[in-house]
This record gives sequence, C-alpha cells and structure tokens, in this order.
Amino acid sequence: MPSPPQSRRSLPSMQLLECPPAIGTPAQSYMEACNAGNNEYGQLGNGTTTDSVTPVEVIPSGSGVTAVAAGADYTCAVVNGGVQCWGVNSQGQLGNGATTDSTIPVQANVTGSGSTTVAVGSEHTCAVVYGGVQCWGGNAFGQLGNGTITNSLIPVQAIPADSGVISVAVGSAHTCALASGGVKCWGSNFSGQLGDGDNHQQRSRPSHCRWSGDQRIGHWRLSLLCRRAWRRAVLGIQWSRPTRQWDDQQ
Repeated sequence: MPSPPQSRRSLPSMQLLECPPAIGTPAQSYMEACNAGNNEYGQLGNGTTTDSVTPVEVIPSGSGVTAVAAGADYTCAVVNGGVQCWGVNSQGQLGNGATTDSTIPVQANVTGSGSTTVAVGSEHTCAVVYGGVQCWGGNAFGQLGNGTITNSLIPVQAIPADSGVISVAVGSAHTCALASGGVKCWGSNFSGQLGDGDNHQQRSRPSHCRWSGDQRIGHWRLSLLCRRAWRRAVLGIQWSRPTRQWDDQQ
C-alpha cells in the first residue's frame, strides 16, 4: 500500500495580503490580481517559471474571481462560476484533460458554471459545484470520492449536485465536505483523518464523520465541525474548541 503523497514544499506559495490595493477597488479584486513566491512549475500563473518575491498579476481585477486556493505547486481559482488552474499537472490536478504543466490559467472541465469554491492539495483538486462536489487529479487513496482509485484528468462527481454542500477541503490524500446533514469525508484514513470511527485504511466514497454532543451544523465552517480532518486538509487553520471525539485521542 503506497503512502499518502507529501507536499514538495511548504504551503501555501501565495501572498495575498501584501498586495497593494488600487484606489476604489473592492477587496475581492486583490485576490484576483496577486500571486507571489516559488514558481518552479508555473504556479504563479504569469507565463513564466521565475520565482517572484513581489505579487504578479495572474487574472486581472474585475474578471469575476470569487475564490482562490494554493496547493502543492499549483493554484486554482473560481472565475465566473468556472474553475481555472495553473502550475504542476503530473496527476491531472489542473482538470483540463492533460498532464502537462501550465504557466498560465487553464480551464478545468467542471460541469456547468455553478462553482462556488475550490480546494487544492498535493495531487488532487475539488470544487463545490451546484451544491455538490466534483474532484479531479490523483486518486490512489480514493480521494476523488467516485468509488475508484483511478486518477482522473477531468472532474468526477463525488457528491451529487443539489446536496447542500457548503464547503470543501482537501488534504494530501483525503477530502472533506460540509453538506446537508453533516460532514462527509473520503480518501486516505491511515491516521483516522476521515473521522468515521472505523479503521479502514481508505474510503473511495464519502462517509459521514461522527461526533459526540449536541453540536449545531447550520453554516459553521467545516473546521469547527470536523476539526481533525480539516486540520489535516488545510495546514495551519485555527479552531476554537474540540468538537469531535476522535480528536481527543491525539
């Protein structure tokens, strides 16, 4: 059994908060224009592989970017309801049907134009689309959630549309989503990161996280509902208090 993939360098490679705002420009536009750091695989998206210690423009301000995420050597953004990615593409994590790296944004083959958020990891990417989840890229541990362990160069459906998915996060080899009825996770489970109370090494279909106590779901962030799974998915995220019984065992 292979080990889950490890990031080749520290995450993330983006510097969004240091971007100088244009006068009269909404804060969201900073995210559209700014990207900086390591660029070995073109993950800055400016058409080069030259590192930059200052922000470079990737997608112009006013282009409709509503979300952005930086992973291991690649970056993705939600643009006008679609998903664009750039950088390393060895496992198909850009979602454009190829395995060729790209130094400029390419369109992921997401079904429809209803993407609201995107999450990127080491070798796979997932997006919330029309209230469901679509994933693509590396799948050795079932982290795409489509019942297989076969990589996919284009998006596959992990959770059907209209399932009430609010948010999604991905780790090196697992994925979690906040959906109607609770939190669902899938992929590698070597360290119990799926939070389902089972000792399966992996799951290729979404399964419910388990928790104790009377916890509201509502529109809480996934980090508060499935703390351990989310922490492994997004390094360095903050939380306010323990919410799940498997976390107490760490």
